[in-house]
Amino acid sequence: MSECYKIFNQDNMIVIDKTFSYGRLIECRIEECDNKQWAYFWSKIDELNIWKWDKDYFDQEVMDGIQWELMIDKVGRQRRRIQGSNKFPNNFDALTVLIGKISKTKDIYNS
Repeated sequence: MSECYKIFNQDNMIVIDKTFSYGRLIECRIEECDNKQWAYFWSKIDELNIWKWDKDYFDQEVMDGIQWELMIDKVGRQRRRIQGSNKFPNNFDALTVLIGKISKTKDIYNS
């Protein structure tokens, strides 16, 4: 049984839902973020150039493994939905570190 994370913002809060792969909730945490943290987050998102990532990252050779999805929406930018299976953009690790930092979640997956 693997674990899944759904991390999203709600107002100035970060909500972290940790579930088993079949959907049962393990843990739900809420972290408050101030404007300085949000400004840092968005500057890093721009720095990582996530807005120019491909739409899909799939390794057709692997039948099972890691699936992921990123939906990101920023005022003044077009919403992006990016997904993958066993393949990642080059700087995906930097994104997971950034998300871990703002959500105070240290054990999310790194490729």
